[in-house]
Amino acid sequence: MIHPLRGFTVKLIALLVFLIALLGVFQVVLTIKTTRLHLMQVDQSLNRELAAHIVQDKWFSSGTDLLGGEFKPIVDRLMSINPTAEIYLLDREGTILRYSAPPEQIKLDKIAIEPIETLIAGKTDLPIVGDDPRDPSSPKAFSTAPIEIDGQLSGYLYVVLGGHAYQSATDMFVGNQILRLSLLIMVVGLGLAIVFGALVSHLLVRRLRRLSDSMIAFADNEFRLAPEPATLASGDEVDALTAAFHGMARRIQEQLSDLEAIDLSRRELIMHISHDLKTPLAGLNGYLETLKMKWEQLDQGERQTYLDSSLALSRQLEQMIADLFELARLNTAEAPLTPETFSMDELVQDVCMRFQFEAKAGEITLDALVAAPGHFVTADIGLVERALTNIIDNAIKFTPTGGSVSVSVSRRDEKVVTKVVDTGVGMPECEHANIFDRFYRIEHGRTETSGTGLGLAIAKRIIELHDGQIDVTSKIKKGTTLSFRLPIALPAPVEQTASPSPL
Repeated sequence: MIHPLRGFTVKLIALLVFLIALLGVFQVVLTIKTTRLHLMQVDQSLNRELAAHIVQDKWFSSGTDLLGGEFKPIVDRLMSINPTAEIYLLDREGTILRYSAPPEQIKLDKIAIEPIETLIAGKTDLPIVGDDPRDPSSPKAFSTAPIEIDGQLSGYLYVVLGGHAYQSATDMFVGNQILRLSLLIMVVGLGLAIVFGALVSHLLVRRLRRLSDSMIAFADNEFRLAPEPATLASGDEVDALTAAFHGMARRIQEQLSDLEAIDLSRRELIMHISHDLKTPLAGLNGYLETLKMKWEQLDQGERQTYLDSSLALSRQLEQMIADLFELARLNTAEAPLTPETFSMDELVQDVCMRFQFEAKAGEITLDALVAAPGHFVTADIGLVERALTNIIDNAIKFTPTGGSVSVSVSRRDEKVVTKVVDTGVGMPECEHANIFDRFYRIEHGRTETSGTGLGLAIAKRIIELHDGQIDVTSKIKKGTTLSFRLPIALPAPVEQTASPSPL
Protein backbone atom coordinates (compact mmCIF):
# COMPACT_ATOMS: atom_id res chain seq x y z
CA MET A 1 0.00 0.00 0.00
CA ILE A 2 1.40 3.40 -0.98
CA HIS A 3 1.79 5.88 1.90
CA PRO A 4 -0.38 9.00 1.34
CA LEU A 5 2.57 11.37 1.81
CA ARG A 6 4.66 9.42 -0.69
CA GLY A 7 2.10 9.36 -3.46
CA PHE A 8 2.63 10.82 -6.89
CA THR A 9 0.02 13.55 -6.25
CA VAL A 10 1.84 14.89 -3.19
CA LYS A 11 5.15 14.85 -5.03
CA LEU A 12 3.65 16.68 -8.00
CA ILE A 13 2.10 19.36 -5.76
CA ALA A 14 5.37 19.77 -3.87
CA LEU A 15 7.20 20.21 -7.17
CA LEU A 16 4.70 22.84 -8.33
CA VAL A 17 4.97 24.73 -5.00
CA PHE A 18 8.73 24.70 -5.23
CA LEU A 19 8.67 25.99 -8.80
CA ILE A 20 6.18 28.74 -7.96
CA ALA A 21 8.23 29.79 -4.91
CA LEU A 22 11.39 29.85 -6.99
CA LEU A 23 9.60 31.87 -9.66
CA GLY A 24 8.29 34.26 -6.97
CA VAL A 25 11.74 34.90 -5.56
CA PHE A 26 13.05 35.49 -9.05
CA GLN A 27 10.18 37.87 -9.71
CA VAL A 28 10.86 39.88 -6.53
CA VAL A 29 14.57 40.22 -7.33
CA LEU A 30 13.84 41.11 -10.94
CA THR A 31 11.18 43.66 -9.94
CA ILE A 32 13.52 45.43 -7.54
CA LYS A 33 16.34 45.56 -10.05
CA THR A 34 14.16 46.69 -12.96
CA THR A 35 12.47 49.30 -10.75
CA ARG A 36 15.80 50.80 -9.75
CA LEU A 37 16.94 50.76 -13.37
CA HIS A 38 13.72 52.37 -14.57
CA LEU A 39 13.88 55.12 -11.95
CA MET A 40 17.46 55.92 -12.88
CA GLN A 41 16.56 55.97 -16.58
CA VAL A 42 13.64 58.35 -16.04
CA ASP A 43 15.64 60.58 -13.72
CA GLN A 44 18.61 60.77 -16.09
CA SER A 45 16.36 61.45 -19.09
CA LEU A 46 14.69 64.36 -17.30
CA ASN A 47 17.87 65.84 -15.81
CA ARG A 48 20.41 65.03 -18.51
CA GLU A 49 21.01 68.74 -19.27
CA LEU A 50 20.93 69.84 -15.61
CA ALA A 51 24.70 70.21 -15.31
CA ALA A 52 24.91 72.05 -18.64
CA HIS A 53 22.29 74.57 -17.51
CA ILE A 54 24.17 75.12 -14.25
CA VAL A 55 27.44 75.70 -16.08
CA GLN A 56 25.80 78.17 -18.45
CA ASP A 57 24.23 80.05 -15.53
CA LYS A 58 25.66 83.33 -14.33
CA TRP A 59 26.88 81.53 -11.20
CA PHE A 60 29.66 79.95 -13.31
CA SER A 61 30.85 83.05 -15.10
CA SER A 62 34.40 83.33 -16.14
CA GLY A 63 35.23 85.44 -13.16
CA THR A 64 33.97 83.03 -10.49
CA ASP A 65 36.63 81.48 -8.28
CA LEU A 66 35.58 77.85 -8.32
CA LEU A 67 38.38 76.81 -6.03
CA GLY A 68 37.77 79.60 -3.60
CA GLY A 69 35.02 80.28 -1.14
CA GLU A 70 32.41 81.24 -3.73
CA PHE A 71 31.55 77.54 -4.62
CA LYS A 72 29.74 76.85 -1.34
CA PRO A 73 27.07 79.56 -1.73
CA ILE A 74 26.46 78.45 -5.32
CA VAL A 75 25.94 74.84 -4.19
CA ASP A 76 23.65 75.87 -1.36
CA ARG A 77 21.44 77.79 -3.75
CA LEU A 78 21.29 74.83 -6.15
CA MET A 79 20.50 72.35 -3.32
CA SER A 80 17.65 74.57 -2.22
CA ILE A 81 16.18 74.19 -5.71
CA ASN A 82 16.88 70.37 -6.08
CA PRO A 83 17.68 68.79 -2.71
CA THR A 84 18.14 65.29 -4.23
CA ALA A 85 21.13 66.31 -6.38
CA GLU A 86 24.72 66.13 -5.15
CA ILE A 87 27.18 68.40 -6.97
CA TYR A 88 30.88 67.69 -7.47
CA LEU A 89 33.54 69.74 -9.19
CA LEU A 90 36.15 67.61 -11.00
CA ASP A 91 39.36 68.39 -12.81
CA ARG A 92 40.11 66.95 -16.26
CA GLU A 93 41.26 63.58 -14.82
CA GLY A 94 38.18 63.17 -12.62
CA THR A 95 39.78 64.15 -9.31
CA ILE A 96 37.23 65.68 -6.93
CA LEU A 97 38.06 69.33 -6.21
CA ARG A 98 34.94 70.58 -4.48
CA TYR A 99 31.67 68.92 -3.37
CA SER A 100 28.42 69.62 -1.62
CA ALA A 101 28.28 66.58 0.69
CA PRO A 102 29.66 66.45 4.25
CA PRO A 103 33.39 65.64 4.13
CA GLU A 104 33.11 62.62 6.43
CA GLN A 105 30.77 60.88 3.96
CA ILE A 106 33.03 61.15 0.92
CA LYS A 107 34.76 57.82 0.25
CA LEU A 108 36.28 58.50 -3.19
CA ASP A 109 38.93 61.01 -4.25
CA LYS A 110 38.51 60.37 -7.95
CA ILE A 111 35.63 59.52 -10.25
CA ALA A 112 35.96 57.35 -13.37
CA ILE A 113 36.09 59.60 -16.41
CA GLU A 114 34.79 57.06 -19.03
CA PRO A 115 31.06 57.30 -18.12
CA ILE A 116 31.36 61.12 -18.10
CA GLU A 117 32.81 61.17 -21.62
CA THR A 118 30.16 58.67 -22.79
CA LEU A 119 27.29 60.84 -21.56
CA ILE A 120 28.83 64.02 -22.99
CA ALA A 121 29.25 62.23 -26.34
CA GLY A 122 25.44 61.99 -26.52
CA LYS A 123 24.83 58.23 -26.10
CA THR A 124 21.12 57.53 -26.02
CA ASP A 125 21.18 54.12 -24.27
CA LEU A 126 20.16 55.32 -20.81
CA PRO A 127 20.77 54.98 -17.99
CA ILE A 128 24.52 55.55 -17.97
CA VAL A 129 25.73 55.14 -14.39
CA GLY A 130 28.82 56.60 -12.79
CA ASP A 131 30.60 56.51 -9.46
CA ASP A 132 28.87 57.73 -6.31
CA PRO A 133 31.52 59.20 -3.98
CA ARG A 134 29.31 58.41 -0.99
CA ASP A 135 28.63 54.77 -1.99
CA PRO A 136 31.26 53.33 -4.36
CA SER A 137 29.43 49.95 -4.43
CA SER A 138 26.25 51.45 -5.89
CA PRO A 139 26.75 53.38 -9.17
CA LYS A 140 24.14 56.04 -9.89
CA ALA A 141 22.68 58.02 -12.75
CA PHE A 142 24.29 61.44 -13.16
CA SER A 143 24.35 64.62 -15.20
CA THR A 144 27.61 66.24 -16.28
CA ALA A 145 28.94 69.11 -18.33
CA PRO A 146 32.45 70.30 -19.24
CA ILE A 147 33.77 73.54 -17.67
CA GLU A 148 35.84 75.72 -19.97
CA ILE A 149 37.84 78.78 -18.91
CA ASP A 150 39.23 81.01 -21.63
CA GLY A 151 38.29 78.34 -24.23
CA GLN A 152 40.26 75.59 -22.47
CA LEU A 153 38.79 72.50 -20.76
CA SER A 154 39.29 73.10 -17.09
CA GLY A 155 37.19 70.32 -15.54
CA TYR A 156 33.69 68.89 -15.21
CA LEU A 157 30.61 69.60 -13.20
CA TYR A 158 29.36 66.21 -11.97
CA VAL A 159 25.84 66.01 -10.53
CA VAL A 160 24.73 62.73 -8.92
CA LEU A 161 20.98 62.32 -9.53
CA GLY A 162 19.11 60.75 -6.65
CA GLY A 163 21.68 61.21 -3.94
CA HIS A 164 21.72 59.87 -0.40
CA ALA A 165 18.35 61.27 0.63
CA TYR A 166 16.74 60.10 -2.61
CA GLN A 167 18.31 56.64 -2.21
CA SER A 168 16.79 56.25 1.22
CA ALA A 169 13.38 57.21 -0.12
CA THR A 170 13.77 54.71 -2.99
CA ASP A 171 14.79 51.93 -0.61
CA MET A 172 11.79 52.72 1.54
CA PHE A 173 9.49 52.65 -1.52
CA VAL A 174 10.96 49.39 -2.79
CA GLY A 175 10.96 47.77 0.62
CA ASN A 176 7.47 48.78 1.58
CA GLN A 177 5.35 48.58 -1.56
CA ILE A 178 6.98 46.69 -4.41
CA LEU A 179 8.42 44.03 -2.14
CA ARG A 180 5.15 43.59 -0.31
CA LEU A 181 3.23 43.44 -3.56
CA SER A 182 5.66 40.87 -4.95
CA LEU A 183 5.43 38.77 -1.80
CA LEU A 184 1.64 38.95 -1.99
CA ILE A 185 1.71 37.82 -5.60
CA MET A 186 4.05 34.97 -4.68
CA VAL A 187 1.81 33.81 -1.80
CA VAL A 188 -1.29 33.97 -4.00
CA GLY A 189 0.59 32.09 -6.70
CA LEU A 190 1.56 29.38 -4.21
CA GLY A 191 -2.05 29.02 -3.12
CA LEU A 192 -3.26 28.76 -6.69
CA ALA A 193 -0.47 26.30 -7.45
CA ILE A 194 -1.57 24.07 -4.60
CA VAL A 195 -5.23 24.18 -5.65
CA PHE A 196 -4.71 23.75 -9.38
CA GLY A 197 -1.82 21.35 -8.80
CA ALA A 198 -4.05 19.11 -6.71
CA LEU A 199 -6.77 19.24 -9.38
CA VAL A 200 -4.44 18.62 -12.33
CA SER A 201 -2.46 15.92 -10.54
CA HIS A 202 -5.69 14.18 -9.59
CA LEU A 203 -6.76 14.13 -13.22
CA LEU A 204 -3.35 12.91 -14.35
CA VAL A 205 -2.84 10.37 -11.59
CA ARG A 206 -6.35 8.97 -11.95
CA ARG A 207 -5.36 6.96 -15.03
CA LEU A 208 -2.11 5.89 -13.42
CA ARG A 209 -4.05 4.78 -10.34
CA ARG A 210 -6.39 2.73 -12.52
CA LEU A 211 -3.39 1.16 -14.23
CA SER A 212 -1.79 0.42 -10.86
CA ASP A 213 -5.02 -1.20 -9.61
CA SER A 214 -5.16 -3.34 -12.76
CA MET A 215 -1.59 -4.49 -12.23
CA ILE A 216 -2.20 -5.34 -8.58
CA ALA A 217 -5.41 -7.21 -9.42
CA PHE A 218 -3.63 -9.09 -12.21
CA ALA A 219 -0.88 -10.14 -9.80
CA ASP A 220 -3.38 -11.09 -7.05
CA ASN A 221 -5.16 -13.40 -9.54
CA GLU A 222 -1.84 -15.20 -10.15
CA PHE A 223 -1.75 -13.77 -13.68
CA ARG A 224 -4.78 -15.87 -14.65
CA LEU A 225 -7.33 -13.16 -15.35
CA ALA A 226 -6.21 -10.61 -17.94
CA PRO A 227 -7.54 -7.09 -17.27
CA GLU A 228 -10.10 -5.57 -19.59
CA PRO A 229 -8.43 -3.32 -22.19
CA ALA A 230 -8.94 0.35 -21.36
CA THR A 231 -10.17 2.97 -23.82
CA LEU A 232 -7.17 4.95 -25.04
CA ALA A 233 -8.19 8.42 -26.16
CA SER A 234 -5.41 10.92 -25.50
CA GLY A 235 -2.54 8.91 -26.96
CA ASP A 236 -0.01 10.21 -24.43
CA GLU A 237 2.66 8.36 -22.46
CA VAL A 238 0.13 7.04 -19.93
CA ASP A 239 -1.94 5.52 -22.75
CA ALA A 240 1.21 4.00 -24.24
CA LEU A 241 2.09 2.51 -20.85
CA THR A 242 -1.44 1.19 -20.44
CA ALA A 243 -1.43 -0.39 -23.89
CA ALA A 244 1.96 -1.97 -23.19
CA PHE A 245 0.70 -3.43 -19.91
CA HIS A 246 -2.45 -4.90 -21.47
CA GLY A 247 -0.37 -6.40 -24.27
CA MET A 248 2.06 -7.84 -21.73
CA ALA A 249 -0.82 -9.22 -19.63
CA ARG A 250 -2.34 -10.97 -22.66
CA ARG A 251 1.05 -12.36 -23.59
CA ILE A 252 1.64 -13.64 -20.05
CA GLN A 253 -1.78 -15.29 -20.04
CA GLU A 254 -1.08 -16.92 -23.42
CA GLN A 255 2.28 -18.17 -22.20
CA LEU A 256 0.70 -19.57 -19.04
CA SER A 257 -1.87 -21.36 -21.19
CA ASP A 258 0.91 -22.69 -23.41
CA LEU A 259 2.87 -23.88 -20.37
CA GLU A 260 -0.20 -25.61 -19.01
CA ALA A 261 -0.78 -27.26 -22.38
CA ILE A 262 2.87 -28.33 -22.53
CA ASP A 263 2.67 -29.69 -19.00
CA LEU A 264 -0.50 -31.61 -19.87
CA SER A 265 1.15 -32.92 -23.03
CA ARG A 266 4.19 -33.96 -21.01
CA ARG A 267 2.02 -35.86 -18.55
CA GLU A 268 0.12 -37.56 -21.36
CA LEU A 269 3.40 -38.44 -23.03
CA ILE A 270 4.71 -40.02 -19.85
CA MET A 271 1.45 -41.92 -19.47
CA HIS A 272 1.57 -43.13 -23.09
CA ILE A 273 5.23 -44.10 -22.85
CA SER A 274 4.55 -45.99 -19.64
CA HIS A 275 1.60 -47.76 -21.25
CA ASP A 276 3.45 -48.55 -24.47
CA LEU A 277 6.55 -49.80 -22.68
CA LYS A 278 4.57 -51.82 -20.20
CA THR A 279 2.97 -54.12 -22.77
CA PRO A 280 6.14 -55.38 -24.53
CA LEU A 281 8.03 -55.48 -21.24
CA ALA A 282 5.34 -57.63 -19.69
CA GLY A 283 5.43 -59.98 -22.68
CA LEU A 284 9.23 -60.07 -22.65
CA ASN A 285 9.31 -60.85 -18.95
CA GLY A 286 6.67 -63.54 -19.41
CA TYR A 287 8.63 -65.31 -22.18
CA LEU A 288 11.90 -65.12 -20.25
CA GLU A 289 10.35 -66.38 -17.00
CA THR A 290 8.71 -69.25 -18.91
CA LEU A 291 12.06 -70.18 -20.44
CA LYS A 292 13.73 -70.02 -17.04
CA MET A 293 11.10 -72.10 -15.24
CA LYS A 294 10.36 -74.67 -18.01
CA TRP A 295 13.64 -74.86 -19.88
CA GLU A 296 13.97 -78.60 -19.36
CA GLN A 297 10.33 -79.27 -20.18
CA LEU A 298 10.34 -77.39 -23.50
CA ASP A 299 11.58 -78.94 -26.70
CA GLN A 300 13.94 -77.17 -29.10
CA GLY A 301 11.16 -75.71 -31.26
CA GLU A 302 9.30 -74.21 -28.29
CA ARG A 303 12.47 -72.71 -26.93
CA GLN A 304 13.18 -71.12 -30.30
CA THR A 305 9.64 -69.73 -30.46
CA TYR A 306 9.94 -68.13 -27.03
CA LEU A 307 13.37 -66.70 -27.90
CA ASP A 308 12.12 -65.29 -31.21
CA SER A 309 9.14 -63.66 -29.47
CA SER A 310 11.42 -62.18 -26.80
CA LEU A 311 13.75 -60.83 -29.46
CA ALA A 312 10.82 -59.26 -31.37
CA LEU A 313 9.57 -57.55 -28.23
CA SER A 314 13.08 -56.34 -27.45
CA ARG A 315 13.42 -54.88 -30.92
CA GLN A 316 10.03 -53.21 -30.55
CA LEU A 317 11.23 -51.55 -27.32
CA GLU A 318 14.45 -50.56 -29.04
CA GLN A 319 12.52 -48.97 -31.93
CA MET A 320 10.24 -47.09 -29.59
CA ILE A 321 13.16 -45.65 -27.60
CA ALA A 322 14.93 -44.69 -30.83
CA ASP A 323 11.78 -42.93 -32.09
CA LEU A 324 11.42 -41.04 -28.82
CA PHE A 325 15.00 -39.83 -29.01
CA GLU A 326 14.56 -38.89 -32.67
CA LEU A 327 11.41 -36.87 -31.96
CA ALA A 328 13.04 -35.14 -29.00
CA ARG A 329 16.06 -34.23 -31.15
CA LEU A 330 13.86 -32.86 -33.94
CA ASN A 331 11.87 -30.75 -31.47
CA THR A 332 14.97 -28.95 -30.20
CA ALA A 333 15.68 -25.46 -31.47
CA GLU A 334 18.99 -26.58 -32.93
CA ALA A 335 17.86 -29.60 -34.93
CA PRO A 336 20.74 -30.22 -37.37
CA LEU A 337 20.01 -30.11 -41.12
CA THR A 338 22.37 -31.04 -43.94
CA PRO A 339 20.66 -29.77 -47.08
CA GLU A 340 21.58 -30.97 -50.54
CA THR A 341 19.86 -31.04 -53.91
CA PHE A 342 18.48 -34.45 -54.93
CA SER A 343 15.76 -36.03 -57.06
CA MET A 344 12.56 -36.79 -55.18
CA ASP A 345 11.60 -39.30 -57.88
CA GLU A 346 14.70 -41.43 -57.25
CA LEU A 347 14.19 -41.27 -53.47
CA VAL A 348 10.58 -42.52 -53.85
CA GLN A 349 11.70 -45.41 -56.05
CA ASP A 350 14.44 -46.42 -53.60
CA VAL A 351 12.14 -46.35 -50.53
CA CYS A 352 9.37 -48.25 -52.34
CA MET A 353 11.91 -50.87 -53.39
CA ARG A 354 12.81 -51.52 -49.74
CA PHE A 355 9.13 -52.02 -48.79
CA GLN A 356 8.34 -54.47 -51.63
CA PHE A 357 9.04 -57.56 -49.52
CA GLU A 358 6.85 -56.36 -46.64
CA ALA A 359 4.06 -55.40 -49.04
CA LYS A 360 4.14 -58.78 -50.80
CA ALA A 361 4.07 -60.55 -47.43
CA GLY A 362 0.83 -58.75 -46.66
CA GLU A 363 -0.49 -59.29 -50.20
CA ILE A 364 -0.51 -55.51 -50.78
CA THR A 365 0.38 -53.84 -54.06
CA LEU A 366 2.98 -51.07 -53.69
CA ASP A 367 3.61 -48.84 -56.73
CA ALA A 368 5.94 -45.88 -57.31
CA LEU A 369 4.21 -43.69 -59.89
CA VAL A 370 6.99 -41.61 -61.42
CA ALA A 371 5.77 -40.64 -64.87
CA ALA A 372 8.03 -37.65 -65.56
CA PRO A 373 11.22 -37.68 -63.48
CA GLY A 374 12.95 -34.39 -62.78
CA HIS A 375 11.46 -33.13 -59.49
CA PHE A 376 14.41 -31.79 -57.52
CA VAL A 377 14.36 -30.42 -53.96
CA THR A 378 17.03 -29.02 -51.67
CA ALA A 379 16.69 -30.67 -48.26
CA ASP A 380 18.29 -33.07 -45.81
CA ILE A 381 17.94 -36.28 -47.79
CA GLY A 382 18.33 -38.47 -44.71
CA LEU A 383 15.49 -36.77 -42.83
CA VAL A 384 13.21 -36.62 -45.87
CA GLU A 385 13.85 -40.34 -46.45
CA ARG A 386 12.90 -40.97 -42.79
CA ALA A 387 9.64 -39.02 -43.19
CA LEU A 388 8.73 -40.86 -46.41
CA THR A 389 9.60 -44.22 -44.80
CA ASN A 390 7.34 -43.54 -41.82
CA ILE A 391 4.42 -42.49 -44.06
CA ILE A 392 4.70 -45.56 -46.35
CA ASP A 393 5.15 -47.88 -43.37
CA ASN A 394 2.02 -46.43 -41.74
CA ALA A 395 0.05 -46.86 -45.01
CA ILE A 396 1.07 -50.52 -45.38
CA LYS A 397 0.22 -51.35 -41.75
CA PHE A 398 -3.30 -49.93 -42.03
CA THR A 399 -4.04 -51.41 -45.47
CA PRO A 400 -5.78 -54.82 -45.38
CA THR A 401 -4.85 -57.83 -47.48
CA GLY A 402 -5.54 -57.28 -51.15
CA GLY A 403 -5.27 -53.49 -50.86
CA SER A 404 -2.85 -51.17 -52.56
CA VAL A 405 -0.47 -48.30 -51.74
CA SER A 406 0.77 -45.90 -54.40
CA VAL A 407 3.38 -43.14 -54.15
CA SER A 408 3.52 -40.32 -56.71
CA VAL A 409 5.55 -37.13 -57.20
CA SER A 410 4.29 -34.01 -58.97
CA ARG A 411 4.89 -30.26 -59.17
CA ARG A 412 2.44 -27.59 -58.01
CA ASP A 413 3.06 -23.85 -57.55
CA GLU A 414 6.86 -24.07 -57.21
CA LYS A 415 6.47 -26.99 -54.81
CA VAL A 416 7.28 -30.68 -55.18
CA VAL A 417 4.29 -32.67 -53.90
CA THR A 418 4.83 -36.28 -52.73
CA LYS A 419 1.56 -38.16 -52.26
CA VAL A 420 1.02 -41.55 -50.56
CA VAL A 421 -2.43 -43.06 -51.24
CA ASP A 422 -3.68 -46.28 -49.61
CA THR A 423 -6.92 -48.26 -49.65
CA GLY A 424 -6.82 -48.89 -45.92
CA VAL A 425 -9.31 -48.58 -43.10
CA GLY A 426 -9.45 -44.77 -43.25
CA MET A 427 -10.68 -42.48 -40.50
CA PRO A 428 -13.43 -39.93 -39.87
CA GLU A 429 -12.80 -36.31 -40.82
CA CYS A 430 -12.84 -35.18 -37.19
CA GLU A 431 -9.66 -37.18 -36.56
CA HIS A 432 -7.60 -35.88 -39.47
CA ALA A 433 -5.81 -33.24 -37.42
CA ASN A 434 -4.95 -35.72 -34.65
CA ILE A 435 -3.06 -38.39 -36.56
CA PHE A 436 0.18 -36.44 -36.21
CA ASP A 437 -0.09 -36.40 -32.41
CA ARG A 438 2.24 -38.61 -30.47
CA PHE A 439 0.79 -42.06 -29.62
CA TYR A 440 -2.40 -41.28 -31.52
CA ARG A 441 -2.75 -44.92 -32.63
CA ILE A 442 -2.50 -46.30 -29.12
CA GLU A 443 -4.87 -43.66 -27.77
CA HIS A 444 -7.55 -44.72 -30.23
CA GLY A 445 -7.11 -48.43 -29.57
CA ARG A 446 -5.65 -49.59 -32.86
CA THR A 447 -3.51 -52.23 -31.18
CA GLU A 448 -3.93 -54.85 -33.88
CA THR A 449 -0.95 -53.34 -35.68
CA SER A 450 2.57 -53.01 -34.37
CA GLY A 451 4.39 -49.72 -34.10
CA THR A 452 5.27 -46.95 -31.69
CA GLY A 453 2.64 -44.40 -32.71
CA LEU A 454 5.40 -41.80 -33.28
CA GLY A 455 6.05 -42.28 -37.00
CA LEU A 456 3.72 -39.62 -38.35
CA ALA A 457 4.67 -37.16 -35.59
CA ILE A 458 8.32 -37.53 -36.65
CA ALA A 459 7.39 -37.15 -40.33
CA LYS A 460 5.40 -33.96 -39.67
CA ARG A 461 8.26 -32.42 -37.67
CA ILE A 462 10.78 -33.23 -40.43
CA ILE A 463 8.61 -31.56 -43.10
CA GLU A 464 8.13 -28.48 -40.87
CA LEU A 465 11.89 -28.16 -40.40
CA HIS A 466 12.14 -27.84 -44.19
CA ASP A 467 9.48 -25.11 -44.33
CA GLY A 468 7.11 -27.61 -45.92
CA GLN A 469 3.54 -28.69 -45.25
CA ILE A 470 1.93 -32.08 -44.70
CA ASP A 471 -1.78 -32.74 -45.31
CA VAL A 472 -4.19 -35.64 -44.87
CA THR A 473 -7.52 -36.62 -46.43
CA SER A 474 -9.31 -39.82 -45.47
CA LYS A 475 -12.65 -41.61 -45.55
CA ILE A 476 -13.67 -44.58 -43.46
CA LYS A 477 -13.18 -47.93 -45.28
CA LYS A 478 -12.03 -46.11 -48.42
CA GLY A 479 -8.47 -45.19 -47.58
CA THR A 480 -6.19 -42.32 -46.67
CA THR A 481 -4.06 -39.90 -48.64
CA LEU A 482 -1.02 -38.31 -47.01
CA SER A 483 0.92 -35.70 -48.97
CA PHE A 484 3.74 -33.32 -48.18
CA ARG A 485 5.16 -30.37 -50.09
CA LEU A 486 8.77 -29.19 -50.26
CA PRO A 487 10.18 -26.13 -52.05
CA ILE A 488 11.35 -26.97 -55.54
CA ALA A 489 15.01 -26.65 -56.51
CA LEU A 490 16.33 -26.42 -60.02
CA PRO A 491 18.70 -29.25 -60.91
CA ALA A 492 22.36 -28.44 -61.23
CA PRO A 493 23.39 -27.80 -64.85
CA VAL A 494 25.00 -30.75 -66.55
CA GLU A 495 28.36 -30.01 -68.08
CA GLN A 496 28.54 -31.09 -71.71
CA THR A 497 31.84 -32.16 -73.20
CA ALA A 498 32.58 -31.38 -76.80
CA SER A 499 32.55 -34.40 -79.09
CA PRO A 500 35.90 -35.18 -80.69
CA SER A 501 36.24 -33.88 -84.21
CA PRO A 502 36.87 -36.45 -86.91
CA LEU A 503 40.43 -36.90 -88.00
